[in-house]
Amino acid sequence: NAAAAVLNVVGVAGSALTYLSVFPTTPSGTCAYTGTHAPPFSTLNLAAGAVVANRVMVALGPATSGGADTSVCVYSAAGAINIDVDASGWYGRAAAATGYQYQAVGSTRVCDTRSTSGLRCAGPELGPGASELVKVAGVYGIPSGSPVIQAVIGNLAAVLPSQGTFLTLYP
Repeated sequence: NAAAAVLNVVGVAGSALTYLSVFPTTPSGTCAYTGTHAPPFSTLNLAAGAVVANRVMVALGPATSGGADTSVCVYSAAGAINIDVDASGWYGRAAAATGYQYQAVGSTRVCDTRSTSGLRCAGPELGPGASELVKVAGVYGIPSGSPVIQAVIGNLAAVLPSQGTFLTLYP
């Protein structure tokens, strides 16, 4: 009963300056945009050799004519590129039962460790091998009672790291 998906799309080390576009399939299960008919929008833009990610929420379309809505298309404007597509959630159809609908809140920053952020988790910055406990439910308008929150969709960003690193978000 999914009508749309929340995806993290990553372009990995393309051979040329390009953009990627993510969109639902047509009712016949094909991709509407091709090399001769480029989409008028981009989901992410990246330089040759770069690795860039972006979250996108996109309607699903069928993989075949008359099929169930299960698929999306990814268009690359130039060069050759690898892509990663990670699913991080979905939206139910309007007629779906309670609990199968996505409940959105406005964009809300629940943590910013920069000392000047003014948020409750401000400073110090994370060091090597460190973890930060980040409370989400009950913070800045995100419910903590009824309805019971099962998960959140968020964006995790590293700002000016002192060296190459990665961040992992987990319950």
